[in-house]
Amino acid sequence: MPDSPERVSIETQPPSQAVLEALQALIPGAVSDGVIDAQRIGEAAGLPVAGIKDGAERFGLMWAGKSKAVEALQAPSMAALAPDMKNSINWDTAENVFIEGDNLEVLKLLQKAYNDQVKLIYLDPPYNTGNDFVYKDDFSQPLKHYLEVTGQVDAEGNRLVANTEVSGRKHSNWLSMMYPRLVFARNVLKEDGLIFISIDDNEVVGLRRLLDEIFGEENFLGQLPTVMNLKGNNDEFGFAGVHEYTIVYARNLSKVKLGEFLVDEEGLEKWDEDDFGPFKVGANLKATGQNAPRSKRPNLFFPLYVSSDGKVSTSRVNNDDQEILPLTNDEEMSWRWSKDKFTNEPHNVIVSHSLTGLSIYKKQRPEIGDVPTRKPKSLLYHPSYSSGNGTQQIKALFNGETPFSHPKPLQLIQDFILLANDRNAIVMDFFAGSGTTAHAVYAQNSQDGGNRKFVLINIPEATDGNVSCERLEFKKVSDVTRARIMAVAKQREEWLERGLRSLALGPTSFIAQTSAGLQFELRAETISESSSDDSITAEVLLKNGVRLDQPWNRLQIAGESAVVSDGVCVVLARELNDEIVVAAKELQGAHAVIFLEDAFAGRDAVKANAVLSFKQANKIMKTV
Repeated sequence: MPDSPERVSIETQPPSQAVLEALQALIPGAVSDGVIDAQRIGEAAGLPVAGIKDGAERFGLMWAGKSKAVEALQAPSMAALAPDMKNSINWDTAENVFIEGDNLEVLKLLQKAYNDQVKLIYLDPPYNTGNDFVYKDDFSQPLKHYLEVTGQVDAEGNRLVANTEVSGRKHSNWLSMMYPRLVFARNVLKEDGLIFISIDDNEVVGLRRLLDEIFGEENFLGQLPTVMNLKGNNDEFGFAGVHEYTIVYARNLSKVKLGEFLVDEEGLEKWDEDDFGPFKVGANLKATGQNAPRSKRPNLFFPLYVSSDGKVSTSRVNNDDQEILPLTNDEEMSWRWSKDKFTNEPHNVIVSHSLTGLSIYKKQRPEIGDVPTRKPKSLLYHPSYSSGNGTQQIKALFNGETPFSHPKPLQLIQDFILLANDRNAIVMDFFAGSGTTAHAVYAQNSQDGGNRKFVLINIPEATDGNVSCERLEFKKVSDVTRARIMAVAKQREEWLERGLRSLALGPTSFIAQTSAGLQFELRAETISESSSDDSITAEVLLKNGVRLDQPWNRLQIAGESAVVSDGVCVVLARELNDEIVVAAKELQGAHAVIFLEDAFAGRDAVKANAVLSFKQANKIMKTV
């Protein structure tokens, strides 16, 4: 540990920093004097390096404004997430999270704590129909942009603009909005994580190409027509629309084990059960197709013997055993299973009697749990997916009012959660809308005993023109999201016990900004006078990689307030002495202790002693 403690950065690191560090670790010398050595990288990968002409002609996605979208991705954030205690439930132990704020800024703040942590992301972004809204990101003046986002400056007030066709950049604006957000989404996904995105015809093509670029075409899992209105929307030109799409990509497809749907009561009638569990009649074990003839698979041509009680073996046991060969119209074919597999798994074989003789089938077993399941199909349809169900579900929560148009139906999102195949998943939705995703997490946990948690993010977009919102006194769409989460949580005791941490995007607690725009005020104190202990704690923990669902343990250290969460202790003392430092160092359950830099002001000896004592104790000490 150096003579001075490490300072906690209040500024997020751009994604490029992690890429450079990984590149340098993998290929030493790949970056030199601030320039990438493409030749060295090409040699290490065993591939030629593309020239200017090659680069211009390669297949890929390009749009007007892409460079600005990349700037948005790399621009650091100096914002923070402030606790909203009034709209929280059991803050100190809450496991579920709702954040009000621009999702691009919020995603940047979540990168360190949530990197490789999220199993499922579900998104229902603006569909870009010409009347919907998209996020207009101003990258030219990052601080001005940030002040507008956090409501400190009203430069025309609303960051949302109608993306009409006459702008000339309908698709470009939408792609620029989605690009940085999807890059950050990929970063927070686990290696076996999945992202499901609802979209319609307007942007389905662009979204596929965008996801190919960010996730890799090799991680594409499905473009699933999803029937939302079987009667059809007769207001549409030409064809009455009955579906939209669900696009599914994996972080790393080779790591994914997709879940399956539970079979409904009607489907259960097809299943039987033996000593080894449930089963139904599966595929015929006599091979078909071009590789089925004996000449193609001679090792799989052999006789099977069926006893009078229907047992199958590869050798004759009784004189009256019936011999069966894999024949089709007297042509010698082959079995799908080897002789060893038949010998080892006679319990997985079904003998079927018919007028033409005996047929051998396999017993199809469920792959997950002890309940038969079915593989999801490439077209998603179920009566419960009807968009009308989504409207009825939100009406039931708000006494017949409809404060949100076209909310997604609950069962659709529950099925996505089921397909993610992880009962301990973190589920994220950063276009949270009415909050259906949170509702679905609660409901699915109750159905299968899961321990899933959610992180929802929604922008404080005005609810202009919605009569129900006026009656319910919802001024922002984020008010609707939060109110739905709270209303659902209170329906069941076990849901309420999971709690809710409600936070809002706002200014950092540690730097005072001036009206000069890009300049910072020079002052002795680093803590804003308006900052509360809870705001300081929440910001410091998050920027040190502690997730927002980790419990807070509030305690006193030598008479001063402190919070410990996930092994990180934030000491909130405004004036430090040796007694406080020693007590913090000896604290059990904290591998890192963070002090306020202002608390060391005029106490150089205390600071020097603190650095030395923490070094000797082999513990981490930081200041902020």
